[in-house]
Amino acid sequence: MRNLGIRFGFLFACVLVMAFALTACGGGSSSSSTTETTSPEAGEATEESTGSEESTGSGETLVEEPTSVRPTKIDASLEPLPEPPPKGINVVNLQCDFPTCEAESKTVQAAGKALGWHVKTIVFKTGAPQEAVTQAVNSPGAEFVVLSGIERSIIEPQIKVAEEKGIQLISASNPDPPLPPVWPVAIAQIYGVRQADALTRWMINDSGGKANIMLLDYQEVPITAAEKPAVEETIEECPECQFFDLPVTGEELAAGSVPAKVVAFLQSHPEVNYVQPAFGNILLGLPQALQSAGLSEQVTLGGSGSMEEAEYKYLANDEVGAYMVAGQSEYSLMRLDAIARILTHQELPQGVYEKAPQNFLCTPKTAKECLGWEGPENQMQEFEELWGLK
Repeated sequence: MRNLGIRFGFLFACVLVMAFALTACGGGSSSSSTTETTSPEAGEATEESTGSEESTGSGETLVEEPTSVRPTKIDASLEPLPEPPPKGINVVNLQCDFPTCEAESKTVQAAGKALGWHVKTIVFKTGAPQEAVTQAVNSPGAEFVVLSGIERSIIEPQIKVAEEKGIQLISASNPDPPLPPVWPVAIAQIYGVRQADALTRWMINDSGGKANIMLLDYQEVPITAAEKPAVEETIEECPECQFFDLPVTGEELAAGSVPAKVVAFLQSHPEVNYVQPAFGNILLGLPQALQSAGLSEQVTLGGSGSMEEAEYKYLANDEVGAYMVAGQSEYSLMRLDAIARILTHQELPQGVYEKAPQNFLCTPKTAKECLGWEGPENQMQEFEELWGLK
């Protein structure tokens, strides 16, 4: 089990160069809208989904509950390839510098090996990926670059170079639509929205319709930047709920100041009773900080994304009320699936790709089902069968 201090050190050291721009917007205005809204799809599973009956609050179902069913299969609508893709393809894998991205990168490396491709990994600075993307598109022999969580508008010069060289960028965790031929597909387009919507609905039900939710809003990655409007929209379904926005930055994470900033905000906004981090790694240190400040009984923490050991311990110890676990390695495999389909001249199933990854709700009672879950148990074998490797 990795030491939590080491996790902190790795996370904070990786993002020291990010710009600091903290804006604490205590949006204490209560939503009074009773208009029914259509929430984004969330918590889809390949078997029939059922709502979680567990709750630390009232347990009253006021809005649709996210699924608590762990997916066991990849999307059944993915068609097998007519033939295996060619070997020897050169792929550059861009990996973000947060710990949560390590599992995605390992999956890309493993799948690339199974396909007989050459995969080179480059780590980029979250929020400032330009140098790494430049290195990727100028890598000798590069044919495809797989990337995640990079805003397209800030790498336009690199995209132009890729287009000139015939390199295709296979993107995930970015709301931007495809831009063929250089950006032919967009995978996990609504990942952050689905996660945020599902966790907000759990909080509404858990509170009995009295959730005052503070979003730890991380705007430096496109997929998490999309969460704020999703949470605001979902809260409109709860007349007695309120939304609060506390932006956090990479520099805050690097400095280790996020827990203290959260405590200060909560002390000045005692009505807040739920905290929703934009992604799982932001949870690091929050339970301890709340406990030290005497706020752990006032506030329920949520979480979302992949679940590593630190987040698991928080959930298992009942320091986090619920966690939307996402199969992030599943969408990593879909990025290589897209390359395989391009190489075999197949239509890209954009509708399947954009809804990835599958996810489900975990609570303290079900925490053991969630540790290290990165997608259906046999997903690698299932994709290898789709690619004609087995």
